[in-house]
Amino acid sequence: MTTTIDATAIDRFAREVRLALKDLGSAEVNELTDGLEADLAAQAEEQGDAFSLADPVAYAAELRDAAGFSESSSGLFTTIERFASSIRESIEQSRVLRGISRFFGSLAPVWWVARAFVAFALFQIFISRESWPLAPTNPGTGLILIAFVAVSVQLGRRVWKLNRFWTLTVGALNIFAILVAPGVALVVGNIAQESLNLYVNGAQLPVNESGLKMNSGQIDNILVFDENGKPLHDVQLFDQDGNPISVGFNINDFPSVVVNDEFLDAQYVQNPRAGYGAGWNVFPLKIESFNEDGTSSIVDAPLPFETAPKLLPAATTSK
Repeated sequence: MTTTIDATAIDRFAREVRLALKDLGSAEVNELTDGLEADLAAQAEEQGDAFSLADPVAYAAELRDAAGFSESSSGLFTTIERFASSIRESIEQSRVLRGISRFFGSLAPVWWVARAFVAFALFQIFISRESWPLAPTNPGTGLILIAFVAVSVQLGRRVWKLNRFWTLTVGALNIFAILVAPGVALVVGNIAQESLNLYVNGAQLPVNESGLKMNSGQIDNILVFDENGKPLHDVQLFDQDGNPISVGFNINDFPSVVVNDEFLDAQYVQNPRAGYGAGWNVFPLKIESFNEDGTSSIVDAPLPFETAPKLLPAATTSK
């Protein structure tokens, strides 16, 4: 008597039965399913067209009960396994889907490495808060990336014997990685585009401005008055560390001299009484005034006002 059940269907059924029993451990699974393919093939030969394969998850449950093992998996796991089994069966029944499945199956090593990079990128984005999530930024993150790749490859090669819980967990993480991969790719693409724009357009480096400023405006000169409001001349100014205070004309272009909003045909110069290059902290600054005949002269810079308000008399202390 002939049968319509081929060896491929029997092998697939046996694999799904063993998958449903994986939470028992490899020794128990081998004990329960030893010779399963041969037994099924013999039944198919005897029964012919009347032979049919049962649901592999239900068959596994019968084997479990017959051996006295309790049902340790939850209903959710059983539902997931039934759903996965139905998908696999649908794929095997379609020649087109089988071809597509085998093509993507040949790309499995690429996916093992890709999902490791997805996991590493999520780690970099949410844990390390790195700006470039796909590249290690220090030896520590480099070791973490190597660990992600090693674990992913070992899981893909099925080197470790996982029970049903961990098998389903890895499957769920695979689905999660597939779902978030486009988002990770989008984030990486945006970062790459920003880096490219920075390279093409050039970085906007901060300008190291020298001199003195007040309310973002450049200070050209400092006027000093005594307690009676009279202007002082040739006053040397230093900061708290003894460094000369300069308005920065010794390294910047000399600005035009402006007094009371009037531009003068002159420029600031260092005090001639100081040594060369050391008179920029002597205030008020001098100006070099240019005459109509082409000559010039160094004079005091004009003041915006002749006197400043007087200070109040110093308080006297009684003995």
